[in-house]
Amino acid sequence: MQKTKTRAKKSTSTANKKKYKLNTVKDIVGKIKRLEIQGAKNIAKEAVKAILFWAGKSGRKSEKSFIAELEKNTKLLTSARATEPMLRNALNHITLKAKNEHAKKNSTQEKIKKVIISTCNDYLVNLPKEHDKISKFGSNLIQDGNTVLIHCHSNTVMGVLKKAFDKGTKFNVICTETRPRFQGRMSAKELSNYGINTTLIVDSAARHIMDDVDLFFSGSDAITSDGFMVNKIGTSLISLAAKLEEVNHYVCTSSQKFDPLTIHGFVEPIENRDPNEVISTKIPKNLKVLNPAFDYTEIELIRGIVCELGVLTPATFIATMIKDTLKNDSLEK
Repeated sequence: MQKTKTRAKKSTSTANKKKYKLNTVKDIVGKIKRLEIQGAKNIAKEAVKAILFWAGKSGRKSEKSFIAELEKNTKLLTSARATEPMLRNALNHITLKAKNEHAKKNSTQEKIKKVIISTCNDYLVNLPKEHDKISKFGSNLIQDGNTVLIHCHSNTVMGVLKKAFDKGTKFNVICTETRPRFQGRMSAKELSNYGINTTLIVDSAARHIMDDVDLFFSGSDAITSDGFMVNKIGTSLISLAAKLEEVNHYVCTSSQKFDPLTIHGFVEPIENRDPNEVISTKIPKNLKVLNPAFDYTEIELIRGIVCELGVLTPATFIATMIKDTLKNDSLEK
């Protein structure tokens, strides 16, 4: 008889019950740039924690200079990763709350600071609750005997797969190793250590093994209003191969990955990283090395968006997010 492991759930009922490891803004920016912090959710979480640390340590100053310093820090954090709307959305939410408090007649630095700290703590407490909802919705898509293909390392996808495993679903996972930084190896190790049957392949083998795949799950770094999903380079090719073999591609992501700036014509940037990630030796003369970190996947290739709202068609997800964004914009004016 197989023993079932009991996994204790951590309480997140109040911010006071959870102690966060705090770092300075400068520390977090460096870690994000060096990919020591990976995954859009983790990047946003650590950035919020950095603002929380800064607000708690900031000395006495005028309300105006306090807000200016907040804006400087949020700009520094968002510049660490260009293709991260979840990061921007989180920090913009905190900044907006602070500015609304600053606009009040009886505003003081202490009152603004309390708003920032409260908003940061609320965000950090609600983030795992959102993650749990996505894990639950996504796990329902996996059936006994399924083989799930994943690309890169997504904490949200990890949560979905682990939730399905905890429910007793018997399935297999195939991970691409995800060049050039091999984040997929991290996924493979994490899943196999968890007890999930896992196979590691090179990225270019994805088309070859697609006949054996039932579902393709990916995370997402951004979703745009004009119908594109931005994720780790290679996602688009795998999604196209999945479509050809009638394998459903589900994107497991938070609604915070929707980029409201794209409604106003902003084009989601594709970060180009250091060529030395691709070729570690001295680059020969006249050789150009291109190292894009992300690519665009058309929503026509995607079966559904698995978010905290449920499993939505991409068109429904985008329409819902545009509606909510425009509604919030009108309330802020």
